[in-house]
Amino acid sequence: MYALYVEDGMDTVAQMTKDELRKLIETIIEEKLLELLGDADEGLPMRKTVRERLLRQKEAVAQG
Repeated sequence: MYALYVEDGMDTVAQMTKDELRKLIETIIEEKLLELLGDADEGLPMRKTVRERLLRQKEAVAQG
């Protein structure tokens, strides 16, 4: 889960910089929130019109 810090050879929090610790905490919080709250719409069908609109918006953003 937090292999990034283990691979870097950091065994303790004391070895981390403030930025590394902040990133680790953010990652842990984000993962826990996703685990607890999840996606309320997961598994529900999406209307064709909604999907088409989202694809158009994605395309427009990609084109700038």
